[in-house]
Amino acid sequence: IMEAVMIKGCIFDLDGTLIDTVEGITIAANKYLSSRNIPFVYSRDDIESFIGNGAPLLFKRMMKNYEYNENDYQEFLTFYRDNQKYSKVYPEVVSSLKVLISRGYSLFILSNKPDSLLQILIKELLSEINFKYIQGQDNKYPTKPDVTLLNEKIINNFDLDPNEGYYVGDSYVDVLTGQNAKLKSIFVTYGYGDYQKAMSYKPDYIIDKFKDILEIVKWVKKKNYYLD
Repeated sequence: IMEAVMIKGCIFDLDGTLIDTVEGITIAANKYLSSRNIPFVYSRDDIESFIGNGAPLLFKRMMKNYEYNENDYQEFLTFYRDNQKYSKVYPEVVSSLKVLISRGYSLFILSNKPDSLLQILIKELLSEINFKYIQGQDNKYPTKPDVTLLNEKIINNFDLDPNEGYYVGDSYVDVLTGQNAKLKSIFVTYGYGDYQKAMSYKPDYIIDKFKDILEIVKWVKKKNYYLD
């Protein structure tokens, strides 16, 4: 009887973890507000504080007490999409992801960013990385740190071994997501999340640079030989 092999994987948040998207979101927010004659102008820091719980909540936070409807939100998403071009991959992300693949790990993305925008961004900026599966927010599912979507689309579909899996992100939401999925959590300090709040949830690992992940995620061992 052959034993079923469960894969070892790393699942990543996107904004503030793999890609710096704040510049584009800030421009999109201010352009949208200007188009509506709403007298707010947000700084990068302001927008950072709005990120982490999905685009609908980001929009709600930036609108403050102004009333809006679904059409307004969809209009904002067009500004959001059109200004993603200002996003940049963080240093050493691409090279480190390639090393993780060479070490036998399968890579995934699970983000609260709307899925259609996420897919465009990955195609434009991270197409050279062979992610096994990329999943943004699907409105049929609750946002992270709920792990229904994560379990259904990634962990169960790909026979991911939670004991040999990691969730990597830049906010307390990501730490909680890892814990809820019984994955080891890796918190990156260079992103947008509240450091103290994230620390209160006790991530398994803390890294200051993305390449530091290579000190945590070692080689997959198979029949006592290391894969090369």
